[in-house]
Amino acid sequence: MRCALVANPNEIKLSLSACFVGDAEFGNIEQVESLVSENLEKEMPSQWERFKQSNIAKIVIGYSLVVWVLIQLIEAVLPTFETPLWVAQTLTFLLILGFPIALLVGWAYEKLPTQATDHEGESRAPQLAHATPKKTLVLVGIGSCAVIGLFGFYMMPFIFDESGFNSGPSIQSPSNSTPSFVSLRHKISLEQPSRRGWGSKTDIAISPDGESLVYSEYSPPTLQLKLLDLKSFDPPRLLASMGMNFNTGYPSFSEDGQWIYYHVNSGLMRVRLEGGSPQEVLQAGAASSGVAIRGQELVYSALDNSQLIKLNISTNTSNPISEIAEVGGSKYTWPQFVPGQNKLVVSRGSRGTYADSGIDVIDLDTGTVTQLINLGFKGRYIASGHMIFARGNSLWAQPVSSDLQRTSGEAIPVIFDAEIYEQFGNVGFSVSENGRLIYVNGSLSGQDNVNTNVTFVSQTGQTTTTDVELGNYAWAQFSPDGDSVSLTTFGTGSGNDLWIYDIDSTITGRRTFDASSSRSIWSLDSTKLFYRCGQGICSTLSNGTESPQLLVDGLNTVQPFTQTLDGNLIVSLGTSDKGAYLFDISGSEISENLLTDLELSNSAHGDVSLTSDNKWIAYYSSETGTDEIYIRPYPDISSGKWQVSRDGGRWPIWNDDESKLYFWALGSQEIMSVDYRTTQDQLGRNLINLESPQPLFNISEYRFSPSGRPWDYSATLDEFVFVENPIDGSLEETAGRIQLHVIEDWFEELGSLAPAAGL
Repeated sequence: MRCALVANPNEIKLSLSACFVGDAEFGNIEQVESLVSENLEKEMPSQWERFKQSNIAKIVIGYSLVVWVLIQLIEAVLPTFETPLWVAQTLTFLLILGFPIALLVGWAYEKLPTQATDHEGESRAPQLAHATPKKTLVLVGIGSCAVIGLFGFYMMPFIFDESGFNSGPSIQSPSNSTPSFVSLRHKISLEQPSRRGWGSKTDIAISPDGESLVYSEYSPPTLQLKLLDLKSFDPPRLLASMGMNFNTGYPSFSEDGQWIYYHVNSGLMRVRLEGGSPQEVLQAGAASSGVAIRGQELVYSALDNSQLIKLNISTNTSNPISEIAEVGGSKYTWPQFVPGQNKLVVSRGSRGTYADSGIDVIDLDTGTVTQLINLGFKGRYIASGHMIFARGNSLWAQPVSSDLQRTSGEAIPVIFDAEIYEQFGNVGFSVSENGRLIYVNGSLSGQDNVNTNVTFVSQTGQTTTTDVELGNYAWAQFSPDGDSVSLTTFGTGSGNDLWIYDIDSTITGRRTFDASSSRSIWSLDSTKLFYRCGQGICSTLSNGTESPQLLVDGLNTVQPFTQTLDGNLIVSLGTSDKGAYLFDISGSEISENLLTDLELSNSAHGDVSLTSDNKWIAYYSSETGTDEIYIRPYPDISSGKWQVSRDGGRWPIWNDDESKLYFWALGSQEIMSVDYRTTQDQLGRNLINLESPQPLFNISEYRFSPSGRPWDYSATLDEFVFVENPIDGSLEETAGRIQLHVIEDWFEELGSLAPAAGL
C-alpha cells in the first residue's frame, strides 16, 4: 500500500497512521515524518508565494492604483465646471471607504489552490481558505470601515487645494469672515465736550505716514481742530478754532502730509502741520463733502449743484470738470485722487440722496466714467488693492483691479461698528498709506439716537421742562401770541420736519412732511410759519389746514430771520449764511427787485432781529475777528451803529415791553440782558443809549446752533425757550471723552479677509 500525501494538514495525521500500520516499507515513524516533510516542501508553496497569488494582493494593488487615478481626475476636472468642494470630498470619501469593503469581500471568498489531492490520490475541488463565521465577518467589516472612514475624513483637507473649487457666494457675515491674520487693535481716548447735531462724535483724518491724527473737538458754539502726534505722549495741539455748524470742520491731509485742509462754512482753509496762521484757499462755494488734494490741485463738490470743481491753488483759477460723461448725473461728492493715476474716486450722490448711491471712477484724461460699486458711498481706494466704502451700517471692502476698471471677487463687510450717517454720506474713518486704520465707533444710522428736552426758563433762571416727548429737536421759536412753540425735528425718515407744540393742550403736531423743512419763524399774527425748504422758502398755516406753499426756490442756503411790518421777510443768503437781505415775498422769481442787500457789514453777519415798531435792527458781525452784537437804525442803517456785546455774542432778541435786548454771550455761555433807551438828537435822528450787559443765567447745558436761532423769548409769557443738550447717554462713551478705534497693519488682515485683485 502506498501512502497518499495530502496538502490539507488536517488529514496528515490520519494518513500517517494508516501508512504506519498497513505498510511494511516504513520501519519507524521518523522515516514517515521525513518523507512527509519532503513531499510538503515540494507540493506546498511558501506563505509569501501564496499571498502574491491570493485575491487580497490583487485587490490591494488594483484598487490603490484605480483610486489614485480617480482622485487625480477629480482634482483636475471638477474645478473646471465650478463644482463645489464638497462634491469632490464626497466622491473621494466613498472611494476610500470602498477599500476595506473590497478587501473583506476578497478575503471571504479566498480559496485553496486547485492542485490539492485527497488520501486516495484524487484531485479535490478548491475550498475556502478559512472557516470564519459570518457574524465575525460582519463585525470585522463594520469596524474596518469605521476606522478607515475616520482616517479619510481627517485627511480630506490635505488631499485637495480648496482654492480651486467654488465654495459658493463670498459675501460673508461676521461669523464666517474670521481672518487668518488678526491685526493689533487698541483705542485712543480724546476729550470731547459735545457732539454734532446728528450725533457724530468727531471728524478725523490721519496723515499719509500714519504718524499724525487731526480731529474736531466740539464745544458749542466753537469747533476746534486739534493735532495728536501718534508717535509721542504729547497732549493734542490746537491748529484752528472756528464757529461750529454743519458746514464746518471735516479735515483732510494733503498728499505730502504737510497741510491740513478743512471747511469753514462753505469756504476752504488750510493750516500747516507744524501750526501757524490758517490760509484761505476758497472763500465760498464748497459743499462739506470732502476735498481731493494733489500738489497744487484741489477738487471739491460745488455747494449749489454738487458739480465737481477743479481749483489750482497757486493760480487761484477754477473750472468745472465738464468732460464727465452723464453716467450718474452731475452730482458727485467725496472725491479722492487715485495715487499714481490721473483718476478720481467719487460718490454718486449729494446730501439726502445716498441711500441708492454708488461709487464711480472718473478718468480725468479721457473724461470717461466707470461705475465700479453699484451700491455704496464715500469710497476710498487704499494701497492693499481694495475699495473701502460704506453700505448700510458697515464698512465694506471690494478687491479691485490696479486700474480701477473692474472688481475682483465679491465685496465683504469688514468693520461693523463705525459711525455712518447715510443722509450726509459721512463716515468716520481714515486710513494711512502704511495700513493704519482709525475709525469713530458707534452705530450712527441717523439722528434718531439723539434725545433732547424742550425747556422754558424764567428771567431768574428757573426751569420748567415741557411735556414735549423726547426727540431730536432744534430751533425752538415762540409764536408772538405766546400760545405755541415751533420746533425742527430730526430723524423723521431721513431728514427734518416742522412740529408745533401747543402750550395749553400740551399736544405736539406735525406740520411738514417733506423731510427737508427747518429753521421756522412765525408770522407777526401767529397764523403762519415761514421756513427753509430745500433751497427755497416755504410757508404753511400753523393750524395745519393748508398745504405748504413755495414762495421762492433756487436760493442757496437761504434762511428766514424775521418778518417786517409790511409783510416781507429778512433772510440770510449765500453759501455760508453771510449777509442779510430784504425778501419781497410777493415776487415769484429771483430778480433784482426780489432780494435787497441791507449792507449791514462787509464781513460775515446775520442773526437779524427787529423791534416791534421796525425802527431798530440788531445783528451779529465778525468784522473785528470775533462775532459781536451791533445795533443800527432801520431802515436807514447808515444813520448810526452801536456795539452791544463785549466778549462775543450771537442771536439778539428784543424785549420792547421792558426796553431790553437779550443775546447769547459766546465767551461766558450766558444769556445777557442790556437795558436801552431811545432818543433823538437835535436833527431828529434816532439815538440809542445802552447800559452795560448783565448776565441772567448760564446756558452751557442748552443746545447752540450758529445756523439758526437756537432759543427764543416771549414777552407774553416772560419766558425763554431752549432745547437741552442730548441726554440719556447719547453724548459720550464716558463723560467728556470719546474713544477712537485703531487697527494696525490692517492691509495684511484685509488681504486674508478679501484677497486683492490678481492674488
